[in-house]
Amino acid sequence: MLPMKWNELVTDLIGCGMTQQEIGAAVGLSQSSVSDIARGLTKDVGWSVGASILSLHQSRTGKAVGDRACSSSFSLPGTTGFYPRRAFH
Repeated sequence: MLPMKWNELVTDLIGCGMTQQEIGAAVGLSQSSVSDIARGLTKDVGWSVGASILSLHQSRTGKAVGDRACSSSFSLPGTTGFYPRRAFH
């Protein structure tokens, strides 16, 4: 099994508009801990934090791990359909 690249997941979340502070609040870490993960200084995040990062990444990007782009659509909890995000022109 290949090691998880936590820094890439955190970088994806930042690229999707989240701050390190917001990521930390969502997964139970301080902003400085999120920064260490993003810079690759922390490579092992532990099971519960890892599960939280994976879940947050999936919900914010709409992509499985390995698909590294922000989602252009989202689904409401309890629904099966996708709804386009509001476009700002």
